[in-house]
Amino acid sequence: MFELSHKNPPIKKLTSASSDIIKELSADLKQSCHIAVYYSGKGHVVAQQDAPTDVVFSVRLGVEVKLFGSCSGHILFAFSTETEREQMLKDIPKGHPRPSRSEIEELVQRVTAQGYESMASLRTANAFDFGFPIFDHTGSVAASIVVPFLPRIGEDMAADEDTIIDQLRIASSKISSSLGFEQTES
Repeated sequence: MFELSHKNPPIKKLTSASSDIIKELSADLKQSCHIAVYYSGKGHVVAQQDAPTDVVFSVRLGVEVKLFGSCSGHILFAFSTETEREQMLKDIPKGHPRPSRSEIEELVQRVTAQGYESMASLRTANAFDFGFPIFDHTGSVAASIVVPFLPRIGEDMAADEDTIIDQLRIASSKISSSLGFEQTES
């Protein structure tokens, strides 16, 4: 599946468009970052950039992430259309979390109102995930870009939460623009 996704022109365009941007983001934040796309009830990490530091906290390229219980999954779900979300719910693999309708509505409302997701990691203590949607030329969510943030100690400290959110917003906007998305001022 992973090899097939990289032969798919939209994925190749996404990874090509994002390569330099995620390198710059990772260097600026001193944190790793990754890009995930939706496929068959899950998110799939199709691009990843390690932090340019001695100690690295990252998500492995090619890993599958749960639709619910992951920052990437929340973004991919929340920014999809109602019809797409209904299909996504049908496609969730057995054993993956299935929230109630009210939890789903709250998630969609919260994430879309913020314009991004920020949540404590459900896999690593004291880590936080911050992510934004990436849109394609049709205005549809094409992917999510996420920084799994682990606070660092010492003089080579990573960026703070506000800086991460600002830099992620810029990176997602640049990648979206390179995919043909035209942002409108609201």
